[in-house]
Amino acid sequence: MKRDALSAFLRGLVISALPLATIGCCDDEAQSIPVRVDGFVDAGDVSDAGALTYPVCEQLCPKGTGEKALYGCSVSEATDGGITEVRCDEERTRCSAFPFGAGGRPPLGLKPRRRVETHDPVGAFFAAMAHVEAAAVDGFVELATALAVHDAPTALVADARRAADDEARHARVAAAFARRFGADGLPPVEIDAVAAPSLETLALANAREGCVLETWGAVVTQWQSRTARDRAVRRAFVNIARDELRHAELAFAVARWLHARLDEVSRRRVREAQRASAVELARDIERPAPPRLVAAVGLPDRNAARGLIADLRVRLWS
Repeated sequence: MKRDALSAFLRGLVISALPLATIGCCDDEAQSIPVRVDGFVDAGDVSDAGALTYPVCEQLCPKGTGEKALYGCSVSEATDGGITEVRCDEERTRCSAFPFGAGGRPPLGLKPRRRVETHDPVGAFFAAMAHVEAAAVDGFVELATALAVHDAPTALVADARRAADDEARHARVAAAFARRFGADGLPPVEIDAVAAPSLETLALANAREGCVLETWGAVVTQWQSRTARDRAVRRAFVNIARDELRHAELAFAVARWLHARLDEVSRRRVREAQRASAVELARDIERPAPPRLVAAVGLPDRNAARGLIADLRVRLWS
């Protein structure tokens, strides 16, 4: 599928699926409780909108029971004697999705990410995203270098370098959100040195990481730009989604260029790798995620994700 047609298809896929999805399936419920906040809350714990940090909410609010889980809390009304009305928001845990966010292209030799300790699943999500996006900077530089070595068109090389700049910006945005949601000490990107990729190695990585995972990232980030409950997160994903669409276009442009330079045996292995990656992705979306994460960052629910992937497998990954 050519670039303009691919972008139109991916945008249309999301727009057509949104009315059918169970957006907002996490039924909200709230209660306001009088609590003494002395010793719990300081200026750094309260946003301009009155929202409290998640660890503070866990201390101040009653624990969720049954199907209910704490989403967050906010200062509602101050009274005398250090007593403050705090609104505690809960939602049903039956709403679930997979913890999969913006796309990225990991470099060959990327080491596993170190764990980040945080009480907030949203902070953990953005910490993981910051690592993925920072690693993708090296991944796209690696792609640009390999394309140049193999005498690819200069436009492809330039697009790969531009994508590296995009990923550096995404990493900064994700790191800022990670800190906002309580994740500090973000893990560094660690990469082992590897040999320059052959054309087939390059094609296999592009099929898995580009044509499947980056394309899925383009779909998910478009979804997040429309559904994330947090307004700042939603605005950020508008720009990220635009970039990820270009990265998906680049992946398929690279695939077309490589296809003409591989023999039939290598082409078959690339097709098999792409299909296997799509199958693995379909398994990954069955993993549940905390409802607070689903709502805050706007991940598609499991049923919506199944439908989106089914369409992608028919149109792009067959």
